[in-house]
Amino acid sequence: EKALQLLPTKKIYDQLDKGSDECQKDNFYITAKGLLNQYNVHHVGSDKILKGLCYVYRNNFPGKSDNDICNFLYYWIGDILYNNLNHRIQFNSVISYLFSNLKNYKVKNCIAPLYYNIIEDKYFKKIKLFFDYSKDYDIYEKQISNKNPTCNKKYYEYLQTYVETYKEFEGECPNKSHSSGYCKAFNEYFDEKIRTNLSKLTCNLQDIKPEAKEAHSQTEEMKEKRLQASGMEGKGETLSTGSEGGREQSAEPPSSLVHPSNEETPEMGSNPPPSYDPPTPTITKSIVTSASAAGLLVPPFLIYNVIIIVNIQQDVLFYI
Repeated sequence: EKALQLLPTKKIYDQLDKGSDECQKDNFYITAKGLLNQYNVHHVGSDKILKGLCYVYRNNFPGKSDNDICNFLYYWIGDILYNNLNHRIQFNSVISYLFSNLKNYKVKNCIAPLYYNIIEDKYFKKIKLFFDYSKDYDIYEKQISNKNPTCNKKYYEYLQTYVETYKEFEGECPNKSHSSGYCKAFNEYFDEKIRTNLSKLTCNLQDIKPEAKEAHSQTEEMKEKRLQASGMEGKGETLSTGSEGGREQSAEPPSSLVHPSNEETPEMGSNPPPSYDPPTPTITKSIVTSASAAGLLVPPFLIYNVIIIVNIQQDVLFYI
């Protein structure tokens, strides 16, 4: 990430992206806003362009030549307009008027590059990549001084976008005599660069660190254990809970203690199944004994219901 921040395009485009809100009452800003509204530039794109223009208007690029700033500004504005302009045929007109506005208010004497041709509409983003690569190339060459240095995914993808775009047009634009605007841009932007290096710059994409993989594995294992503990392993799935008295116990839904399974349920009108007769727990015996000692006559069906309820509660607690 730090290596990417050293690239000229990252520095300047990031500054333009942040922009400034300090010009809203200035005539320069009001004129530019009216122009963008006139060409129906989408609201989000218009606001972003106005902030970037305000940043330039405040002369926030000390040490940079007007020509450099104008070129960066052209491709930065062009990239936004490309995605936010209803009719791209107006592309050059919008940028030309915005640049004239800068000149009228004695900010920058910017001239838009003439490489972009509306007939070659789809090539604008490619031309922008030519420009960006030509500006970042020297830094890349210093950073990749040895063969295949290790780099992270973001750095690798950023560099490979440049290299693959260069290789795409290397064979199509071999000399300066080509008439297309994009080939003219290609040859002029890379004229002073070492052509063989432009197509070979690369770095060794590093794998995920072993400790990161281990941490990911541990996280997944913990999730699995939490799911098992909360009983979310699957609806109706029997969970083995150990053995008692030589028999394996299983936690089943409490309702199965009172109602038989579907296979055992008799048809309507047939004899009822044998009644469920679980062992009477100690707590139930205590209830009956206490009631008898008090001289109370406890009906058999009441004693039976108490037994059933207590058993269900115990099984539910055991299941939980």
